[in-house]
Amino acid sequence: MSQHLQPLASAGVLHVPLPEEGRTVALRIARAHLEEDSGKLVHLGAAGALAGATASLADYNRAGAPLLEVVSLPDLRGGREAAAAAAELQRLVRWLGCGDGNMAEGSLRVDVNVSVRRRGAAALGTKVEVKNLNSFANVARAVDFEHRRQAGQLAAAQPVAQETRLWEEAGARSVSMRAKEGLADYRHVWEPDLARLALGAAAAELPELPHQARARLQQLGLAAKEACLLADSRESARFFDACCAAGAPPAAAARWQLGDVAALLAKDKRGSVAESALQPAALAELLAEVAGGRISGKARATARARAALTRAQMAKEALPLLMRRGGSAAAALAEAAGGDGGAAQISDEAALEELVRGVLADSAQQVAEFRAGKEKLKGFFLGAVMKRSGGRANPGRSEEILMRLLSGS
Repeated sequence: MSQHLQPLASAGVLHVPLPEEGRTVALRIARAHLEEDSGKLVHLGAAGALAGATASLADYNRAGAPLLEVVSLPDLRGGREAAAAAAELQRLVRWLGCGDGNMAEGSLRVDVNVSVRRRGAAALGTKVEVKNLNSFANVARAVDFEHRRQAGQLAAAQPVAQETRLWEEAGARSVSMRAKEGLADYRHVWEPDLARLALGAAAAELPELPHQARARLQQLGLAAKEACLLADSRESARFFDACCAAGAPPAAAARWQLGDVAALLAKDKRGSVAESALQPAALAELLAEVAGGRISGKARATARARAALTRAQMAKEALPLLMRRGGSAAAALAEAAGGDGGAAQISDEAALEELVRGVLADSAQQVAEFRAGKEKLKGFFLGAVMKRSGGRANPGRSEEILMRLLSGS
């Protein structure tokens, strides 16, 4: 069953960012209409992949469930643009909260239609559809493969057959599935009882969309790539906005959110900053302490007494505490600096590596001697690291990092 005759929407645009190339593709949307899911195939053997499967079973558990089909016009050039368009559609679905857009689970499916025309020709070439694409990488690979295959056929004066092909991931190639039918052969069944929907009021209540958020962030002085990364999810964009609202300069907030915060999230295997205890106001406070030199009170006194870390280093040590436990930046900085004079051990790998690299940079002669075979100098380096850190560097982790850097790996 299909809503083909009365689509929900038509004549739309999906703004596809290509930040590495400094441009955006305006992908025209011809229509978006509802259909009924017909089920899916489950391939046995070969880890569920089509290639090498011993049999395929039809799963009708989803049969009859509604799905929204979005049909675009031929505005994309190459696999990179096609994959970026699919990623932007997924981003939009998640941003609006109307689905998880998980391709591996079938929440979002992508079929591509590829045609090649000779240089200077006005008409598009024969259209070939490729199915079975379950990742953005496969979307890009399938489009580029078809481009090469069809171009090769045209160069050999061979006609390109209008057909539907399947993507064989194991072989990184498309294989013929069936001859492409005409529209009449699809046997669409029009649903006569679907009423028209007036979406004017709903459209007026839409939140800021990803492309609008990217444009706004660039107006704050951020680079296109930074804007794209920050607006990759609605949660990320909201966190950044709240951090700036709390007084953080946009450039510094972006640098920390995309740098140190993102690295700690990846290390802890967290999907987004919303999954940590870090609050936007706390990050803004931390940046203000660093930029304004207001690391003070017990933290400043302890650091001065130990001749220890710079403000930036102290902030980098305080950040993991804020992300694990939350609280204020002042309290985290005091703990990172040693609090009441106690020795808060430095175990963060990035902070330790910075300390070790500093020691090695100041000890070029000793480094050359160690690499020439004078291994007793290891104690010299470790002692210098402990002195530089005010005795707070984790000895075991420091030694591991030291030996890795001395070995050149």
